[in-house]
Amino acid sequence: RRAAAAAASVTIPNMVASENGTAIIPTVSSTPSAPAVPLSRAKGSFKAPKYTQSNLKACANVTAATPSTVVDSSTFEPLLEGDLPLPGSSTSASAQDLKASRIVSARRRRELEKEAKEREYADGQRANMTDGIWHCSNCGCPDSIAVGRRKGPLGDKSQCGACGKFWHRHRRPRPVEYNTDAEFHINLKVEVERVKASAKK
Repeated sequence: RRAAAAAASVTIPNMVASENGTAIIPTVSSTPSAPAVPLSRAKGSFKAPKYTQSNLKACANVTAATPSTVVDSSTFEPLLEGDLPLPGSSTSASAQDLKASRIVSARRRRELEKEAKEREYADGQRANMTDGIWHCSNCGCPDSIAVGRRKGPLGDKSQCGACGKFWHRHRRPRPVEYNTDAEFHINLKVEVERVKASAKK
């Protein structure tokens, strides 16, 4: 920054002087410029220094390759029933495949059980439309007083907010009595609010 300010303080008056026809101020550099020294760089790839044989340690004289230390599995006794296969044998790959298939089959079995449970729960649900009015498939709460619609065993927007939250959290229907009467559900809400108010006191 200082160098730039110094250069500007010299060049700006010189520009003004050249326009006016007055004397031009000679430029004086505050720091003497050192002659540029070219850097010598090695050309080509790196070459390792040469060592004489006296500097190098003598290497081991190996006449033949080291024989394998792996035990021959053909000398073992036959496997007993229930024994795991030998690690070097060809049956180990099939055992790993068998183990992987067992893991996959166990996972698939759990998925099938979960799907079967959800289908069973879906069979216990009721239709949403009753007399042209939407009702929760689990508790029967009508659309006029239901707080939102949520996903249930029958699909999107098949349950009211409370039943849908319970289904999402527990993956089973909320244990309630099915009733399509609006007064019944209004009374239930009033009862719940009364219990909450008494608990706060």
